[in-house]
Amino acid sequence: MNVHLCWKTENTPKGKIHRSKTMTVKEAMKNYNRIKSSTTEAYLRYFDGWRYVTYKILK
Repeated sequence: MNVHLCWKTENTPKGKIHRSKTMTVKEAMKNYNRIKSSTTEAYLRYFDGWRYVTYKILK
């Protein structure tokens, strides 16, 4: 399954939100481990056919 890895880098309500290219879940978790220390929140998004589903990654 292909997902987008999304993450916030500033601790403000709006924050700065980044979104990665489409990748596999395994690649996304590897990338997340690399950026984990500088993020305030991260989640995976994928399209299940008719809507986007978001999974929050817990630290």
